[in-house]
Amino acid sequence: MKDSSEPPPVIYLSDRRPTLKDLPTFKPAGESTSEAPSPDEGLSEAELFQEIEVRQALLLERLIPLAAPAMKHFQLAPLRERLDFPAGSLEARRRALEARLGTHPDKVLREAWLDSPGYPLGVDSGLSVSGQPRCGSQNGVHLRRSLFLLPDEMLAYVEEVGIWCSGGPDGYESTFTPMNARRIVVLDAVRLFPLHRLIAGLRGLLWFDRGAPQLPPEPGLEARRAGFLSLVRDFSQATAVYNERLRQMALDST
Repeated sequence: MKDSSEPPPVIYLSDRRPTLKDLPTFKPAGESTSEAPSPDEGLSEAELFQEIEVRQALLLERLIPLAAPAMKHFQLAPLRERLDFPAGSLEARRRALEARLGTHPDKVLREAWLDSPGYPLGVDSGLSVSGQPRCGSQNGVHLRRSLFLLPDEMLAYVEEVGIWCSGGPDGYESTFTPMNARRIVVLDAVRLFPLHRLIAGLRGLLWFDRGAPQLPPEPGLEARRAGFLSLVRDFSQATAVYNERLRQMALDST
């Protein structure tokens, strides 16, 4: 326990995170902490997390132009074909599902920008609505969320609802129909998918991890790869410093 006669610790401005004006308040030693927390404290914490998202979005915004030129080295299918792909033995069930959903899937597929090819940066198909494959259920409904990089360096977000049933080479087979498709900004992307998955997706594109390119690499490829790694390294170091400052601030406030 701290000696009540000791003066309160000095907090140097250079050691504080120079971003938000509403940083946590440091109480002098010996002061009662039984008072109810101010509503402003929760607001301040929310602002801190919002700024983290903004910084992640700024990083993603700088990484995309470095990776996007590599898209021309691959033969990518238009997004419309990805979303309206025949589903083998489940095709009849899929069409029946779409009939129950009404005209909404058709409206989604009429978006003109779906003619653009897209490179997948993130896919989350583990959102089960009913039943679980390989867990005793014979069929069910699940959701899939996908994020694609477009040739104009914009991002496309797609939500699909699907059905699955046991059987097929993997133990079960599934088919999806689109329920939502829209172009989004980088801030939306970091709120929908973890940053590390987005970085991994861009890195896979820039280093041709998903197949051999159809065109020879351009002269500036290595420079873009070096710039990519430098930005990620700088962000990781800054994040480590930020986390340490938060830890020290929490310790000093106890």
